[in-house]
Amino acid sequence: MEEGYITGIDVKHFTYCPLITYYERVMHFRERVTEAMKKGEEVDKDVALQFVYPTLKPKEVERKPFLFSRKWRISGVPDFLLIFPGYVVPLDVKDTDKVNRDHKLQVFFYCLILEENGKVPKAGFLYYTSLKKLVRYAYTADERKEVIEFLARIKNIIQGKRPKVRQPVSKCENCGFRHVCKPTIRGKLAYA
Repeated sequence: MEEGYITGIDVKHFTYCPLITYYERVMHFRERVTEAMKKGEEVDKDVALQFVYPTLKPKEVERKPFLFSRKWRISGVPDFLLIFPGYVVPLDVKDTDKVNRDHKLQVFFYCLILEENGKVPKAGFLYYTSLKKLVRYAYTADERKEVIEFLARIKNIIQGKRPKVRQPVSKCENCGFRHVCKPTIRGKLAYA
């Protein structure tokens, strides 16, 4: 794979906080591993399949498929690809107690790659292990457009444009870049 591809992790990080993309891709800083990250790595992702098989009955399941689009210069590895007659669905497994926007955008990113490769992604799925909950998100032209807009914003950052960020302080509390970012805290908001 050529260098310079935007990955699913880039999309997830950008959606959580654009400065993460800047610190990783421009400044080449490494993220400090947090307790939440360690916990996420220990999750048994196959537990999602115990729920998915009887509920959705996919024809086939691919584990950790490598997906890419040369047109968009993007690549990613969802946890699973569910294959049904006539269409496919990416499935990512998360260990958190709330549904997050960055997870949703990451799944739509995988849908865009699948679409660019001639597959028909009708939706993206997220399985939340701590909630024991499978969430389906329809993939439509609006979601496709949103992912493409995010890709343009990520490319601007990768080209060296440092984003200005205003985030809830809660996002900074367990961030692996807080030691370099050092946001200004005003009430419940962080500015960097």
